[in-house]
Amino acid sequence: MKMQIVTKLSLLSWMCLAAAMVGCDTKGDVTVEGAPDLSEIVAPDVEMPTPHSPAEAVKTVSVKIDTMSCVEGCFNGIQSVLKKREGVVDVGLAPQKNTEGLIDNSVITISYRGELDRANIEKTILGAGFDGVEFVEPSEATATDSTGEPTK
Repeated sequence: MKMQIVTKLSLLSWMCLAAAMVGCDTKGDVTVEGAPDLSEIVAPDVEMPTPHSPAEAVKTVSVKIDTMSCVEGCFNGIQSVLKKREGVVDVGLAPQKNTEGLIDNSVITISYRGELDRANIEKTILGAGFDGVEFVEPSEATATDSTGEPTK
């Protein structure tokens, strides 16, 4: 009887150890139900970012994404993925009329240094599950940065 208890306790401790080793490593990421998982999106044949000089001028480009419909899942996910691209400094969302987290103006502004690989940006957005990617002239939409302030 005593041996069975020791065996069960030993087995239980091994199961706990195995569970701890497997774990759930979210690294603080928050997911939104129904939103695409953008944490592992990497466009094929993309080189790792190289550092740019802080003195290098920041330029912007605006991109309209037809299927981007919410701030929480869609925009925040796209922003997170695009900020990992080479040269990208910030990604902002155009001003919205709707204050409930839905997007009524699906234009983002990408601030970057150096040369921006538009094909790579488009591949990244399409790879994240969004359609209708179109580069637009900056005068067609004003975007804001991640804090809601207009970008320069």
